[in-house]
Amino acid sequence: MTEHDILQLCLKEIEDKLQWGDSLNWTNREFTELSELLLEKTDISLSVSSIRRLFGKSTDYKKVYNPQLDTKNALAIFLGYDNWYQYRDTYTKRPKTKQTPLIVESTKKMYVKLIGVVLIGLIFIAITQLFYSNEETPQVENISLVGKNLIGNQIPHTTFMHYTVPKGQGPFYIDWDDIPTDASKTAEITKLENDSGVVSHTYYYKDLYDVRLLDENFQELKKIQIIIHTDGWEGFALQEATNIRIDSMNFWNKDLLCADLSYLQNMGIDSIKPYRVYYRNQSDFNVNGTSFNFSMNFKPIFRQNFLDCSHVQIELRGNQSGHLISLSNTGCSGTIGTIYLSDYQISGKTNDLSAFEVIDREWNSFKMDAKKDSTFLILNNDTILKIASPPSIGEIVGLRIEFLGNGCVKDIELKSGIDSYVALN
Repeated sequence: MTEHDILQLCLKEIEDKLQWGDSLNWTNREFTELSELLLEKTDISLSVSSIRRLFGKSTDYKKVYNPQLDTKNALAIFLGYDNWYQYRDTYTKRPKTKQTPLIVESTKKMYVKLIGVVLIGLIFIAITQLFYSNEETPQVENISLVGKNLIGNQIPHTTFMHYTVPKGQGPFYIDWDDIPTDASKTAEITKLENDSGVVSHTYYYKDLYDVRLLDENFQELKKIQIIIHTDGWEGFALQEATNIRIDSMNFWNKDLLCADLSYLQNMGIDSIKPYRVYYRNQSDFNVNGTSFNFSMNFKPIFRQNFLDCSHVQIELRGNQSGHLISLSNTGCSGTIGTIYLSDYQISGKTNDLSAFEVIDREWNSFKMDAKKDSTFLILNNDTILKIASPPSIGEIVGLRIEFLGNGCVKDIELKSGIDSYVALN
């Protein structure tokens, strides 16, 4: 079985353990709760977006991907195993061959000699294995991965990877961080047949992709980023297995992003059931994530007459990492999963995030002011969070704004941080 096959079995076991029904029907609430359960049991924090991607729900970019070892460790520990390798071994290790019993000499002298021989043999084997393991472990500095055609704005889009790997130390693979146009199939991973050469991949969806060179254990050795720009803003509506791309004429009006509910209903969205609407823009904004200002006005249109919690998510994606801020409707801040500002994390489960609540069906304002020394989040003219600036996310290459339910956005502005911060309250 491949690593991906085993991962799918692991996810199915988690689904069966939780007994929340088919994960295809999970909403953000279930993924948020699973994120919190994983953190509580494993002390490993996985974002809601990462878990959605694992279960194939993040159709705003990749449905299937090969996660990092820490992520797989969290899944395995949640199921009662010590780590991912122990879980994986339950499917990959063959039954041991029955050994012939060792006949022990009856005399004490022979018994001592036998122990001595065994110890010497074990020491010799250990030294030999250590020597060869050091010799055979791929050294990152001896591996090269060079990409061509890494930026574009048209699809289909073909990129090329020129590679060099140590001879006889494979197999090696390239994970293209993509799924085929047939979403029922798994992500494409290319096995490298030679020690050097070039391989290509064609993308059919505009997005940000992390192409990774993997060793035989599917651990990352090198990574190259590919970005296929959107031509301005794109809009999508998602509900269970339904993924609708909203025609720009039906959501984009000058500086206003707003999809009409009747249009969504005509396209197959059932407004009685939970659904999501999001807008995204991927481009070279020429803004560095170390110091910048981002602001917008938004109006959430959550489902009325339903006693549930909804959210607004704001994501800024950099070519190194990203920021993900979640806001909730009134009284629901405890359901906010983890907020990520690069490597800084804060959760509504263990913190008072009542300041992160927004007013439904009214215009709210949001601003993120990042400087080299401090970063501020400002909601409706109140500073709701101030931290020492986390590491830069690199050059900002993507914006995404999501509503659980419908919502509108206007007056979006992203610019390099020039002016000093002025307190608003």
